[in-house]
Amino acid sequence: MNTVVAPQPAPLDPGLELVLPGRSVTFGQALSWIPRSWTLFKGAPLMWIVSMLILFVGNVVLQFVPFVGMIATNLLQPVYMAGFAVACRSLETGGDFELEHVLSGFKTRSTDLIIIGALLLLGSLLIFVIFGLLFVGLVGWGTLTAFVEAAISNNPQHAAELIRDSWLRATLAFLVAMLFFIPLLAAYWFAPYLTLMHGVKPLAAMHASLMACIRNFFQMFVYGVAMLAIAILVSLPVIIPILGWIFMACAYFVLMMMSIAALYASYRDIFTEEVSRPASATVTL
Repeated sequence: MNTVVAPQPAPLDPGLELVLPGRSVTFGQALSWIPRSWTLFKGAPLMWIVSMLILFVGNVVLQFVPFVGMIATNLLQPVYMAGFAVACRSLETGGDFELEHVLSGFKTRSTDLIIIGALLLLGSLLIFVIFGLLFVGLVGWGTLTAFVEAAISNNPQHAAELIRDSWLRATLAFLVAMLFFIPLLAAYWFAPYLTLMHGVKPLAAMHASLMACIRNFFQMFVYGVAMLAIAILVSLPVIIPILGWIFMACAYFVLMMMSIAALYASYRDIFTEEVSRPASATVTL
């Protein structure tokens, strides 16, 4: 039975109350995230595009700073991703999409959001180490050394034989790593929204996100399959040179923004309860 919890500190929007544990949604609700994401996108397409381009350029600039830039990119990802929840909420309630919304995580609960990024980064690094150890252990150091020597000596036939003999073991190492990475991704999925919008602390937010994803695994799988079908459909014009490629690139860009809006729609269905509020009430940053 869902319990509406009055979170501390107060939510950014007084019209939303946090529901813990998260609900189990219907398959119909999961599929509705796609048209709802389109509605949110077409409410302010220019601002969606501008925001994504600014974030893309910012991430590219950070990559020019060796090592530190890569770490900063990972730490800041939850900060700006959470800001899209504020922008979507504004659109949902008849307001505008402003760049300030996307950047709201930098001035509200930024420390907790960065902690989420740090936990995601540390978890990913640990899983990468596990994968590396498994890969070397299963494939064998001798096979890896022989593959490198074949590549250096320009012997593609020998390299192909090594790949054919070891691909199954390499795949097994990858699948084991995925068994760890998928739960980590599920723990991250809703955590930035829960932290920014409701003040849920990082570990509690990641735990709630993980449990919600487990509870709605099949529903989210159906949503993912539907989005994949759309992605395949918009890929068909790729057979048309130049114009088809441009169309596909633009369509994928729109789908990427829709996926962010769909994340907001799923967060609304799973974790929030709309409550009555004064008409003048707005998101407080």
